[in-house]
Amino acid sequence: MLKTKHDEKEHKSSRIQRLQTGIPGLDRLIDGGFVPGSAILITGGPGVGKSIFCYQYLYEGLKDGETCMFISFEAPPEKIKNEAGDFGWDFEKHEKEGKLHIMHIDPTKLAEIDLSKYRDATSTIIKDMQAKATKMKISRIAIDPVSVFGLFLDNKAQIRRRMYEMIQSLVATGATLVMTCEHHESAA
Repeated sequence: MLKTKHDEKEHKSSRIQRLQTGIPGLDRLIDGGFVPGSAILITGGPGVGKSIFCYQYLYEGLKDGETCMFISFEAPPEKIKNEAGDFGWDFEKHEKEGKLHIMHIDPTKLAEIDLSKYRDATSTIIKDMQAKATKMKISRIAIDPVSVFGLFLDNKAQIRRRMYEMIQSLVATGATLVMTCEHHESAA
């Protein structure tokens, strides 16, 4: 069962149950947290804290007994656990308890796939993500960074289609999805 914290005094106007992020001040700004079952995109330049946002979001759920998934297209599981540990968030413990699943998808392996077969490969990855989220009854998913998923596609339409398929399949499991995307400021 999905647990959320809700401060009745601060959020009387909110009739929608909210999922707290654990980010100080953010939950108050967004009326108590994220709407369960939604997809949220966090963008920013390198080093602004997008990954840390994901760690804290997942840790908030883990503290409440939720089952969470971290899907990484860059950092391997050990690095993720070490970085989270730097903030006192014991991902190793939660992983051993079966409450956290860290899925690493190596983008260099995606680059090796023949582009004519890339659609099949990404469909397989999406189906695998969805199957794990369903089987484990995941309530929170973080993907860091989602932008790598579309690196090897030819055009924006293909990228949007694949991203749409991935987001819809994960949200269909009932999970609340947070994704990061690196954004570079224009030098103009």
